[in-house]
Amino acid sequence: MHQSYVIVIGASHKTAPLAVRERLAINDDEAPSALHYLKEYATEALILSTCNRTELYLVTTDMEQALSGAMGLLSARSGIPLHQQECGIYGYSDNAAVSHLLEVAAGMDSLVPGEHEILTQIRRANKTAREHGTLGPILERLCQVALHAGKRARTETSIGRHPASVSLAAARLAQEVCNGLEGRSALVVGAGQTARLTAQALRSCGIGTIHAVNRTFAKAQDMAQQVGGHAWEMSAFPLLLPRVDVVVSCTSAPETILSMEELVAAQSRRHGSPMLLIDLAVPRDIDPHAREVSGITLYDLDDLQRICERNQAARRQAIGQVEVIVHQETQGFLCWQQERQAARLVTALRESAEEMRSAEVAKSLKKLSHLSATEQEAIEALTMALVNKLLHNPTIFLKTSDVRESTRVARTVFGLALPSEDNEIHVRNLLENEAERVGHG
Repeated sequence: MHQSYVIVIGASHKTAPLAVRERLAINDDEAPSALHYLKEYATEALILSTCNRTELYLVTTDMEQALSGAMGLLSARSGIPLHQQECGIYGYSDNAAVSHLLEVAAGMDSLVPGEHEILTQIRRANKTAREHGTLGPILERLCQVALHAGKRARTETSIGRHPASVSLAAARLAQEVCNGLEGRSALVVGAGQTARLTAQALRSCGIGTIHAVNRTFAKAQDMAQQVGGHAWEMSAFPLLLPRVDVVVSCTSAPETILSMEELVAAQSRRHGSPMLLIDLAVPRDIDPHAREVSGITLYDLDDLQRICERNQAARRQAIGQVEVIVHQETQGFLCWQQERQAARLVTALRESAEEMRSAEVAKSLKKLSHLSATEQEAIEALTMALVNKLLHNPTIFLKTSDVRESTRVARTVFGLALPSEDNEIHVRNLLENEAERVGHG
């Protein structure tokens, strides 16, 4: 029997610049193969990849093996020497890994504290992992607890009031830069959750006209209908550019969809009239050199992060209340995990004791062949009762003690070997060692 660890390896807007995050990002089409790859190194796997983070959640009985697989995947995707500190790769295990996901779900780790999109993204990550057979009981439960913590944070504290999100922040930025949106026109590229919310936010901020463009025209039509806008085929993109004041792009394209050449051409037809570009995609949709084009102002997620950090003081005041919720929900999950581990320990202990009892009884009965069937059954019953009495107190101990203490006792007293090292120190050391190996390999 082996202990299962929960670990997370990843990078976020707090630790890595956009140039690194866009190379680590795993889109919906890539997720299945990445999950199956991780499943070769862990018993359970889930990938949470958004504009602001790429995180690999794993359940494993072999931490070294799981970290090797996770770092190998991140290295292969990014092509970056992961031993470099500026890559911003972090890793947590057990309590810290559980708390981290709950903090993410509660909006404490978001670009805009308290934003709601992350709950949808966690649900989608959970669904994808389940559909591809990499979600097990531990990560399934962890996602449920995280979503519950996220809902509590937004209903019980002010972090969830006056809804704010990256989408709303982008709309308000457009409102500020354009000195009001009345009579202005916007082009929203993409039809996912972020695109839809941004279109709605632009409408609520008073934008005059919204044009929706997507590679799937039906999705563009659906979004346009929701916000009272106009839907276009992707081929109309270059024709629309000169006609709009604001472009918000948030597709899942693997490379830029708006080049310098297209922007120069659009601006020449606008005769230098200012155009605001907001790139909410990871990887980026808009060539970052677009800032060099006269009349164009470009903001990406890193820029938005800096703006949000200046404007979210009120929401940050709720962090203390949210931390209490996260702690409560983390303890609840850890209690469930401890009960689950204790049940496995008790089962393993009793199976081991039964194996020894039955072997010894069988050996003795060979020498007592003269006993009747009734007498042999009495010996069986006697030894079973004796084992049950002997295991009564150890069973209570294993069920009620801290999981680390119970596993230590199970290892040293009953021979049920289970690791008992300090996993937080251990995972940091392993992460550093693995990063060095991958970086130099």
